[in-house]
Amino acid sequence: MRRLPVVGPDGRLAGLVSGRDLLRPYLRGDAALADEIRHDVLQHTLRLDAGRVRVRVDEGVVTLTGRLDAATDLPVVVRLCRSVPGVVAVHPALTFAYGGADLDVEPPRSRTARATPDGGARRHQPATTAGSTGREPR
Repeated sequence: MRRLPVVGPDGRLAGLVSGRDLLRPYLRGDAALADEIRHDVLQHTLRLDAGRVRVRVDEGVVTLTGRLDAATDLPVVVRLCRSVPGVVAVHPALTFAYGGADLDVEPPRSRTARATPDGGARRHQPATTAGSTGREPR
């Protein structure tokens, strides 16, 4: 069906509407989509510096390149870009200053070596079993 009838409140035919007429708000030019993503999403909403993330749009498909602070920001950026009317898909090709998986913390101490008050290390003694005194028989 290419056209749909539009009827007025009195039930009489008021006109015809095409599928293109219905989709017109979503059929925006690539340049308009890129501008809205750059200005409204990246700069205004996410407060990213201009030029930090580059936006390219081809037939409604958005490709993002550049650098974000953290990998954890990626789902937010993608979801906001997808919410722009006319965006068909979002392909992020971004790098991150901080991946989110590497934490700068001290590794846990080994359970086999413990520090002694004099600064040396001693081997951890295995726990004794129930009923055992931990002493060797004489």
